[in-house]
Amino acid sequence: MKKIIKYLAFFAIGFLLLPGCKGVLDVNEDPTKVSDPPLDVLLPEVELRTSSVHYSFGYTGTQIGNQMDNYHGYYTNISVGSIWVNEYLRIINNLNVLIEKAEGEQSYYYSGIGKILKAHNLGVLTDVYEDVPYSEAFKGSLNTTPKYDKQETIYNEVFALIDDGIRDLEKGESFREPGSDDMFYGGDVAKWLKYAHSLKAKYMIHLSNKSTVDWNKIIAEAQLGISNNADNLTLAYDEANPNPWYVVAIGYETANLSLAPSKFLVDQMNGADGGPVDPRMDIMFVLKDDTTSTYEGLVSWDPNAASNTVDLRPASWYGKKTTPMLLFTAAENYFILAEALTHVGSASEVKDSLNIGIRRNMSMLGVNSADVDAYVNAIDGGTIDLSAIMKQKFIALFLNGEVWTDMRRHHFDTNIFKGLVIPDASNGRLGAPGQRSRYPDSETTRNGDNVPVVDLIEPMWRDK
Repeated sequence: MKKIIKYLAFFAIGFLLLPGCKGVLDVNEDPTKVSDPPLDVLLPEVELRTSSVHYSFGYTGTQIGNQMDNYHGYYTNISVGSIWVNEYLRIINNLNVLIEKAEGEQSYYYSGIGKILKAHNLGVLTDVYEDVPYSEAFKGSLNTTPKYDKQETIYNEVFALIDDGIRDLEKGESFREPGSDDMFYGGDVAKWLKYAHSLKAKYMIHLSNKSTVDWNKIIAEAQLGISNNADNLTLAYDEANPNPWYVVAIGYETANLSLAPSKFLVDQMNGADGGPVDPRMDIMFVLKDDTTSTYEGLVSWDPNAASNTVDLRPASWYGKKTTPMLLFTAAENYFILAEALTHVGSASEVKDSLNIGIRRNMSMLGVNSADVDAYVNAIDGGTIDLSAIMKQKFIALFLNGEVWTDMRRHHFDTNIFKGLVIPDASNGRLGAPGQRSRYPDSETTRNGDNVPVVDLIEPMWRDK
């Protein structure tokens, strides 16, 4: 826990190391003209920012993906400017410097980690916006109005970065080696390699609608990926520097309510959908008072819906100050594997992967082993199909924006996401599933000739 306090100091001065936040014009300024931070300062800076982006993606993505709902009403617009600012001004810029410096001195473990983190963050950018500046970005005054690269190009770059990162990590030597400055894995190369393979499987399955999808390759990557909770990609927080979700959770106690678990999520756990009652409910949620034992999620768009009885609060597992940010877990890896196996595997392989994914998530949350067994046995008694897999993945990826990506690539299909309701267009709502974020206003102002005109409900290239 102590290392986050140490590196938050670097995080605080990160604004001084990098250009001011003025839009893509500043994205193209070279941060090395301002300073020349060493590798062990750059790495924790980008890791802290990467965790911050994961939170922002989760805050917005879980609302659009119907996992969380908002006390102030259902969303009417999609704008995630904080992700744009963090990625362009504070993460990818620094990663470019880190990778160049590390390669120059043959510190291959640093360059490998940098490339994997760059792939991770570039993937988030395109998953939120679709087309984004990349090939002409980061060139300083040489190009202050970069073109927007197509999403297909960005995905190809993501895969190339992962492959290059794996090669660097597998060299077996590095002039400098990361240690405590690596806030994710403490410099453990073996764990980084596992995450790299899981990340590749994740982005490959994002392209499940494309004719080039290779289910066997996805399976092979997932099998090389994260299989145990000890290898989860997480960032630790502490009492002095709490997990950002604590700020949401504490809102219940400060009368600053924002998000609460949705009815769609809670109904998949309280037995309303015909499945077994989920033992994770009283770990993930907190009942509003002791006068009820009924778990009901929030419905912001239906005035006739029953009042919600649960909240994300500091007493819940995810709402604590010290809960780590979960960027990728073994459970997610097994759900990716299970989905891929529905296409080329046997029914028993699908079931085994699904069950392990459930067990990994429940173990992480501290569910009693007898309750775990009872729940998994009940699941085994039903049909194990894509709908069952996506339900369990949806529950296990609580507060993770990846649930939005899953819904988009499966077209918000109510045969897969049973019980899902998309509100109509009244009261300013979109009237259809949200597919992307608006580009920041600063982009329209400074780089308007290149900014694509987008429809928030038009599916991305990835999902067509």
